[in-house]
Amino acid sequence: MMQCPKCFKNFSDDNAYCLDDGTVLIHDLPEHPTVIVPPPYVHGPMQQQGVSPIFAYLAIGLIALAAGGGIVFWVKSDPNVASSDPTPLKTATPMTVASQAPEKAPELKKQQEVDLRQRPAVPQPDRTVPEPPSTISTQTYRVIGVAYNDVLFIRPAPNQLTRFVGKIPPNASDIQVFGSPKRVGKNVWVSVSYEGTTGWVNSKFLARQ
Repeated sequence: MMQCPKCFKNFSDDNAYCLDDGTVLIHDLPEHPTVIVPPPYVHGPMQQQGVSPIFAYLAIGLIALAAGGGIVFWVKSDPNVASSDPTPLKTATPMTVASQAPEKAPELKKQQEVDLRQRPAVPQPDRTVPEPPSTISTQTYRVIGVAYNDVLFIRPAPNQLTRFVGKIPPNASDIQVFGSPKRVGKNVWVSVSYEGTTGWVNSKFLARQ
């Protein structure tokens, strides 16, 4: 049998051309079942061994974790490596300062009390008005033995060193003395009047003019 390769019509062996379109006829081959040959299947290395990829990844992760743990253990156990890491300095936190404060509070309070006891008493002016002089001496006196940058305090009473009612300059004169002197210990106090202020002064700081 002859077959047209264009229209696929069959003709007798006597015909060389297709009667419809003039195409050269070819011999019609007997029909055979088509055999499909599958391509060769290449197995991967893990599939050939029958191991799932998930287990392979888990195995790789465990190996990496074990290697990292070994490195950390070696770094911590090696004294040379450990000494190269500087030890951070301990800084005082507010909590630490607060915990130490109560221990030092009694000592600080005791020191303040000692300072107050050792602080010299500052003379304060006396607001009371002394009694007016009964008898004014006709002899006037001047200040002696007082530094140029100091003053002679007029006290409200003999030996009353913590208060005063007035001040006399170190070079003052024309100081009036009245009344009777009073001895307190080794000092003799006299009642004086200076520029309208009356009171008591130590007689060792006065001399006749």
